[in-house]
Amino acid sequence: MSTNMNIVGKPVPLRDGYEKVTGKAKFAADDVRNNMLYARILGSPYPHAIVKKIDASRARLLPGVQAVITCQDVPRIPFFPVETREMLALTDHPRCLGDEIAAVAAESEELAEEAIKLIDVEYEILPAVFDPVEAMKPEAPKIYPEGNISDPEGKPMIQEWGNVEEAFKNSAATAEYTFTTGIHVHTAIEPRSCVVEWDGKEITARVATQFPHRVREDLARVMSLPLTCVNVISDYVGGGFGGKKQERYPIIAALLARIAQKPVKLEYTREDEHIIGRRRYSSVMHVKLAADDKGNLTAIDFEGIYDVGAYGNFVGGSLGLLLSQFYAYKFKNGRFKVYDVNTNLVTAQPFRGVQFPAYHFALEQLMDELAKKLNIDPLTFRMQNSYRTGDVMEPFGARLSTYPIEECIKEAAAAFGWNEKWQGWNKPVVNGSKVRGIGVGTGIGWCDWEREATSAIVKLHKDGTAALIIGTQDIGTNSKTTLCQLVAEELGLSLDDVVIVTGNTKITPDDHGCCASRTIYCGGAAAVAAARQVKEKVLHLASSRLGTVPENLIMQNKKVFVKGSPEKFLELSSILHTSQTGECSLEPSPTVAPFHASTYVGGAITHIVEVEVDIETGEVKILKYVAAHDVGRAINPGVVLNQIYGATIQGIGYALKEQMIFDKEKQKYLNPNYTDYKILTAMDVPEIIPIIVEADEPGGPFGAKGIGEHALNCTAGAIANAIANAVGIRFTKQPITSEDILAALRNS
Repeated sequence: MSTNMNIVGKPVPLRDGYEKVTGKAKFAADDVRNNMLYARILGSPYPHAIVKKIDASRARLLPGVQAVITCQDVPRIPFFPVETREMLALTDHPRCLGDEIAAVAAESEELAEEAIKLIDVEYEILPAVFDPVEAMKPEAPKIYPEGNISDPEGKPMIQEWGNVEEAFKNSAATAEYTFTTGIHVHTAIEPRSCVVEWDGKEITARVATQFPHRVREDLARVMSLPLTCVNVISDYVGGGFGGKKQERYPIIAALLARIAQKPVKLEYTREDEHIIGRRRYSSVMHVKLAADDKGNLTAIDFEGIYDVGAYGNFVGGSLGLLLSQFYAYKFKNGRFKVYDVNTNLVTAQPFRGVQFPAYHFALEQLMDELAKKLNIDPLTFRMQNSYRTGDVMEPFGARLSTYPIEECIKEAAAAFGWNEKWQGWNKPVVNGSKVRGIGVGTGIGWCDWEREATSAIVKLHKDGTAALIIGTQDIGTNSKTTLCQLVAEELGLSLDDVVIVTGNTKITPDDHGCCASRTIYCGGAAAVAAARQVKEKVLHLASSRLGTVPENLIMQNKKVFVKGSPEKFLELSSILHTSQTGECSLEPSPTVAPFHASTYVGGAITHIVEVEVDIETGEVKILKYVAAHDVGRAINPGVVLNQIYGATIQGIGYALKEQMIFDKEKQKYLNPNYTDYKILTAMDVPEIIPIIVEADEPGGPFGAKGIGEHALNCTAGAIANAIANAVGIRFTKQPITSEDILAALRNS
């Protein structure tokens, strides 16, 4: 890999770091306007009901209330049309607790809260179902007339290849378990919030969102406005993790603002975030693996039931059949059968890693079970059964672009001290009531989703400074810095000479949104291509004056040089009489896996962890965690390390602590706050050793791949393996709590 770079590959400071640490950065919740109103939403107190009658007259008469909307008087125009189930701005058929049926805007938050209580609603309470397995049964309460299986025609999605039955029949070893995962909430520190203004012709909405352009489309559709009359601004987003995409609340605020003719602010409380804010798919997975006597995997049989909640999402659990679920290891024979199932729980949508943390929670434990039966150490077993660069992968036939899994495994093992620590199967280190075990997880990521929905504009001004105008959203991943590094490198400028304009749909070109580890791979590719266009124009302008062809010129430090003759140059200011502009809208990519493409791009992953389990209390302490990730080229190593740290911490919480608890009898959530919903704090974070592995990716900007999404995938599986290695018991329910461990030890 070439190291002759001036900006790329350097851990430069964040472009907006000063603003963030000093509080100068203004998030949506910080926005204050003259005559601003405050909105509150009335949610259903029942998880399943029909609104028979609603009377908001008392709320409308309350002094200080300036707008009221109910499910009976909002446009019946569905938004986000690719949603699994139809969703309206407000509903008269609430299908989960807190489902939005009315809203008010008042002169203060207190008044808005009071007004909500004055809305009289008559409900017909309907039977509810909260378990996806129960919801699939014919006799289950129907959330939708056509049934609760939300996949097309009420059928599962199935993908098969080879001969699964024959492979299991002839196998030397098999492993089989049923795994369940709980309700996992995004818990971004910034709550959902927006401020929406209507001036009689146009809507301006400041929204905390990962998808500014798609939120604009939703607003335009429901408000019956042309896209030119809607502007969504999202300067800063305080975390998203897949949670802040397309939802009702900006539309509700816009409808209120149009009635009141004043700006309306709508901000979720922490309880709102937990109850109606979205969550990860919970799941039930029955998985079976087979291997031959030489330790080669021969088959996988997977049946997954994903609880997608009241409405679901077009990226449901069954997405795995279209993306990379198969690609972690080589299976010559496979059968995947998955269902997305609606229940009367809050709607699920993608959360960092989508369903793959759950998948690897199951898969990695079965890999260990097979390796133990075959008496092969877990690293060797994974190395033996992993794909390599250039391999053609089942079942779609895509060729793997770059995949340095061996390097990831070897570097992780060396940093962990594997040869010294691994004692063999069923040989934990015992010290009184404390037992230690180590666990492994490997896998593959992705970084190319909806590539064609990415555009960028680069303007090079007469003074040699440049502006990158791009729709790709920064949600805390620091893409404002890394994208500028790419443009600066391409144009031979210093980082200070490049500014970025983003988070404003009136100015920036269309973009699919920040998700799926696509920002650096897709947004970066568009930015570099636009910058390259500019450079070609400048070199063409300079070539005649320097008496050579453009291919013989170099652009660096606001000058154009003749190669090999540094004394022959022109200042950019003498070449440019007007700003030069380059534009790029990416074409559909041949590397998008969902369309069974010819090439697959994804980063290799290896996690190794050591835990200590107290057999008297069930408490798990993580002693050491090594996370090795292939990122192609690290455009900004500091940003990459931050992603690995953050994902690992989030994954530890997913594995051991986090779960929303829903009481089916009381039909309420028991822990919708940070007091009772346990996320890791700084005091809980163990020693984490992140390792960056670089293998130049031909299709990536300066060789880069994405990292943010899939850095979480292997964590829960590796931790579950370490716990099993320590106590000799396999745990198949996530999270693995100290109570679960203690109960299992008592019953063993």
